[in-house]
Amino acid sequence: MTGSGQPPAAIDWGAGHYETTAAQLAPAAAVVVQRASLRPGERVLDLGCGTGNAALLAVRAGSTVTGVDPAARLLKVAQDRAVFEMNTLAADTVRRAVGAPAPPKGFPWHDRDALAGLFGTYGFGVELEEHSLTFSAASVDEYLDVESRSHPMAVTGIAVLERLGQAEALRKRLHHILTEGNEDPNAFRATSRYVVAVLTRHGGRT
Repeated sequence: MTGSGQPPAAIDWGAGHYETTAAQLAPAAAVVVQRASLRPGERVLDLGCGTGNAALLAVRAGSTVTGVDPAARLLKVAQDRAVFEMNTLAADTVRRAVGAPAPPKGFPWHDRDALAGLFGTYGFGVELEEHSLTFSAASVDEYLDVESRSHPMAVTGIAVLERLGQAEALRKRLHHILTEGNEDPNAFRATSRYVVAVLTRHGGRT
């Protein structure tokens, strides 16, 4: 139990409509699989498989895929964009509401020097490629509504905050973040950059 009298929430990944998130992230998965230069018959380990987009594309390319989630990912959405800020604030708000500890600092998968230090010992060279994802909707309100109903983490978190009377306050703060970061005055559009790390064994395959 937490100080608020509420138990920490367990995320029901069957809640909402995760297919919406999968569709949003599909372009990034296509980039990752294309850069992997997969060959038919290869065995692939998808760490942090999430929506399964990349794993499914790899299977279509003829690979045998094992997906593991959660885990560290070699794809990181940039930290200076509205959608990242929205997700960070929402997660922190729910964490504080249930009295959960702050997550440990993760490995900087977007940092070339850190990756080179980790994989260079094993004969890998590292290159970083920057790409972008666009999130859009008819309005900021529509985007918030869709995310609130679709993503399993949002569905679970909002239920917790509603019980505590904190849901509306969070929505107002999220709305402000998205409005400030909106790139389309007639609708809603937010572009997030992400980094793909391409590891190539010296003298060998990507």
